[in-house]
Amino acid sequence: MRLLIEELDSHGHAITSRVVDHRDSTLFRIGPAGADHEVPGMESALVIYRKNGGRVMLSYARHERELTFAEGVDFSADGVWLRLSLLSGDVGGLGLCPRCGGALRQSLGGGAYRSVARSIRSCPTCGAQILELAEAAMKLGNFVDATSTDFFTVVTPRRCPECANPLKRSILRTAKGESEVERCITCELLVLERPDLDLLVGDR
Repeated sequence: MRLLIEELDSHGHAITSRVVDHRDSTLFRIGPAGADHEVPGMESALVIYRKNGGRVMLSYARHERELTFAEGVDFSADGVWLRLSLLSGDVGGLGLCPRCGGALRQSLGGGAYRSVARSIRSCPTCGAQILELAEAAMKLGNFVDATSTDFFTVVTPRRCPECANPLKRSILRTAKGESEVERCITCELLVLERPDLDLLVGDR
């Protein structure tokens, strides 16, 4: 598993961050001296482990909580504030779906979407598709990001399958319609669901 560990100030802003690659077969401890990730001030260790069936769990002082790809978990104890996020890994070289955490697959667009894409990165679990911005014009037609001139950025709890940065909410407009999607500014990727394609391309 890949973990993003962020130490926060009292206002919830990240002070430090660290990405950790850890073997699923062993426990990962965050806490006092001797832990896998040492955090000054913590008196007891927060333990992260994978259950049978693949669920990733956090355990602290007899309390448990599941950690998913969809959103991070904020943790506070002993005057320490942390945010823990499960990151996508290199699954078959294509990463994991930012929507549901499923393994992304290379597939061919077809049926109503044959004019939209030929070879795409998609999630067989939830149907999300990952498009590179450079090829989006060929697949969506001419489009604009209606939020590109906004004074603020709205981020989501979901993370890019390539760089693990939070995805940004964007409103894409084409000649056929518009839809709110998620995109990674750094990697120039768009995350689209099937209804997004219906709205942007006009297929029903």
